[in-house]
Amino acid sequence: MVMNQWTEGSEVTCKATNNEQSYNETIKICSVSSIPSINLEIPRLRAVMTKGEVYVSCQVQCPFENVKISWFLNGNILNEKSKVEKSNETIISNLTLSSDHWKTLNNITCRVEHPCFTAKEKTSQLKGATLNKPSVMIRRSLPDLLTRDSALLECVITNLSSSDFYVTFQANGVNISKEQYVDLPASKDLYSITRLFSVPKLQWQKNMTFTCKVNQGFLHSWESNSTGSFFEDPSMELYLVPNRSDSKTQRLVCSGLGFNPQIKWLSESVQISAPVNDIRIGEDGRVAVTSFITIQQQEWNDGKNFTCEVIDNMNTIRKYIDICAVTPKSSQKVGVYLQGPALQELKTGGHGTVTCILLGPNLGEFSVSCKVGENESLPKRVTQEPINHPNGTQSLKVVFNVSATTWQANTTVSCEVRHRCSDQTQDVNITKGPDPKPPSIKLLRPSESDLLESENVTLLCLVSGFFPSDVIVKWKHDGSDLPSSRYSNGPSVQYAGSSTYYMNSRLVVPKAESYQNSNYSCVVRHESSDTPIERTIDQVFASVIPSRPTATLLQGSNELVCLVFGFSPSAINITWLLDDSTELSDHNTSTPYWSPGGKYSVWSTLRLTNQDWQVGSVYTCRVTHSTQNLTVNIFTSVENHKEVVFFDENKNNPILADTAEENWNMACIFIILFLISLLYSVTITLAKAQ
Repeated sequence: MVMNQWTEGSEVTCKATNNEQSYNETIKICSVSSIPSINLEIPRLRAVMTKGEVYVSCQVQCPFENVKISWFLNGNILNEKSKVEKSNETIISNLTLSSDHWKTLNNITCRVEHPCFTAKEKTSQLKGATLNKPSVMIRRSLPDLLTRDSALLECVITNLSSSDFYVTFQANGVNISKEQYVDLPASKDLYSITRLFSVPKLQWQKNMTFTCKVNQGFLHSWESNSTGSFFEDPSMELYLVPNRSDSKTQRLVCSGLGFNPQIKWLSESVQISAPVNDIRIGEDGRVAVTSFITIQQQEWNDGKNFTCEVIDNMNTIRKYIDICAVTPKSSQKVGVYLQGPALQELKTGGHGTVTCILLGPNLGEFSVSCKVGENESLPKRVTQEPINHPNGTQSLKVVFNVSATTWQANTTVSCEVRHRCSDQTQDVNITKGPDPKPPSIKLLRPSESDLLESENVTLLCLVSGFFPSDVIVKWKHDGSDLPSSRYSNGPSVQYAGSSTYYMNSRLVVPKAESYQNSNYSCVVRHESSDTPIERTIDQVFASVIPSRPTATLLQGSNELVCLVFGFSPSAINITWLLDDSTELSDHNTSTPYWSPGGKYSVWSTLRLTNQDWQVGSVYTCRVTHSTQNLTVNIFTSVENHKEVVFFDENKNNPILADTAEENWNMACIFIILFLISLLYSVTITLAKAQ
């Protein structure tokens, strides 16, 4: 049979006979050929956007002849005939459309029909497909920056679906690049793509920012965040790196920020080589460079000047640094104190010393000079090395010689302190002063709690109201000088708004000396007196050495007074009883107060009315102390209220009313003295607190 009959579907029958038995078998092309496969090729995005016409191809793998291929656009059949080609068993139908027509399509279908099979078709969705949202970021290219002076931008796209797209770059929202098309092969995976663009010199302007945009298909686009304006004028910082005080070198750091900053170092206008230690590009696109140099500490201390220059995009900025540039104004002033000749110097020799004391940081950067009167400079006797303190400050003493005659003549000594970086001076002066004022001396005893609880107690000597400030204070124990290690003397401090001074001295007395019951003296020497001024305190520990109390009962007008004295320590309790059974509450007990000799006294007053007096009643004052319990009784025997007989159980003697009245007068004097002592104690306590 002819080949075209076979391909058109004609049947072929084979008939066989055997022993009069017939066999038939029929075959045609439809029964031996497979179902056709369809491949639909649509134009790439690049072709649609750049050409006027696009081509769509439907490729059918099929052995049949007379296969019918139809096209459907948006579901509507295309009546126009397409160009069909056949190669072996492949049938190709090519469709030509304008690009504008193609952009309007949502889908396109290729349908294949033949009598041997049910119609088959292949559809491609052009719009409405679900796409993954990519991440779009724009940045400058650091590798390119390291090799040349350029503004190469990178558009980094990640998590991108497999669909054709193109990238554009914008300056202040306006496109400045051509479309960069990317044809992605079909895949279930997500892609990461980077596209580059070199910013034209025309766009190298201030206030210019850049973005990149990804367009996928005709409906989807994503834009990056904007860069900063990296064509702005450069900026820089120059600073000193803090180091340890004992370091022999200093490190200077210079940082520049701009489009592509370059750093250059100079020392006293001579260029020195230094590497760039760090280059970074920020999110805004500006480049930060950092460079440091290490210099010798001696160069730095000598005030050598160093310059850092930052050159960027035809702009040059510079900063200078030296030891003065990093020394704040607050550090260019220190505390300055002048001390005149010591009293001991003037009494033993023909000259004395004026001491200028500096307090503050880095005192080695200060100079001190002193003079007498207007012109005569004082020679330096000694300049000590600065002393370091835990709080980071230093103290320095500079000593100058001055003759005793000059000092005694009330000549003014003035000193000038200057920081090496300052054109201003700190001026202080001192003079002997015309009229010395003698000091007032007060000795304060330690409290009873200190005596009981501390291993060592402190005696405080308050010296006040003296002028000039120089004073010598020492301590004696039973007339013998104590070593200076036993006591500490504070500085002389001037009263605000006054010419006089005050100071204090503290003597440490070990508790081991309590058994000696000895005397301690504060001895003060001042130029206002030719002889030392001495104050003595005795019986220091007497108030905590246990002593039994003594009690006396006195009668006043409508009251009884129980006087208790000579006891220590101070803790004591007084109660009143009637007929040794009923405790009375209408009484008032004073606070124990210290008496000469180191012992304490106290009184308790019981208030009575005429109705309270009953013949034969017994009033008892009960004293409770750590050393003993003591009671004092009064027996009442009243006839016409003329005579009252008291009985003191401690003495076993009756006390007549006249005697009681005398005792009452003594009690009044006793109370007055107590109030005076109390006022004195409060005054001393306040002075000690200050």
